[in-house]
Amino acid sequence: LSFHYQYTTNYLLAKQYADSALALANRYNFRDQRQRIYVHLSNLAYSMQDMKLGEYYAKQSNLLADSILNEMVQRTTLELEKKYETAGKENKIKQLEAEKKVQQLVISRKNLLNYVLAGSAGVFLLLGFLIYRNYKHTKQLQLKRIQELEAEKQLEATEAVL
Repeated sequence: LSFHYQYTTNYLLAKQYADSALALANRYNFRDQRQRIYVHLSNLAYSMQDMKLGEYYAKQSNLLADSILNEMVQRTTLELEKKYETAGKENKIKQLEAEKKVQQLVISRKNLLNYVLAGSAGVFLLLGFLIYRNYKHTKQLQLKRIQELEAEKQLEATEAVL
């Protein structure tokens, strides 16, 4: 209504409607509407040839616009910081998962090496046992052979005596 009355050059009625709109915007904290109303009040004051009041409303409009812009920049900055932190955390998680996989591979390689070493040790122990058993068996055979030869010599000596 204020715009309509401004264009029909009924400035007093236009100012009343603009003031009531400003009061409603203040009551419900509609900052964007309040900034637009200040712009309209500035234009209305200039139309009424009141330069000081027009400048005052223009200044209020600019201050409110700057405040709204600063809040929007802060909100955007916070959102970007949160996104950056989230991305950083995701990268950290991926890095930790990759490190975990590497550690699991290292552990599995170490386990495999331990199994191979344990198996090799078992084979060497078995081989050593078999070599020792073969040595003992060979020694027993040699002792039997020596006993047989001694018995044979005693038989020969007994035969020679007879």
